[in-house]
Amino acid sequence: MFGRAVHEAVLEAGETMTGVTIHFVNEAYDEGRILAQCSVPVQADDTVETLAARVLAREHGLPIETLQAVVAGRIELG
Repeated sequence: MFGRAVHEAVLEAGETMTGVTIHFVNEAYDEGRILAQCSVPVQADDTVETLAARVLAREHGLPIETLQAVVAGRIELG
């Protein structure tokens, strides 16, 4: 599941948190080793669009933070 469907499912389930994951890519979708994750709060008045916008902001920031952690040696790729 990806894109709008994820946000719809999160809201329909009444979840209070969702998140973003950075992982190694392998043959199977979303099954590579996890390198970094972060949580994104779901607000009571969220719509699919408002939640998607908040998640997208973290989707843009987390890769940079993850690369910085790799360079600094806090995340090992080997």
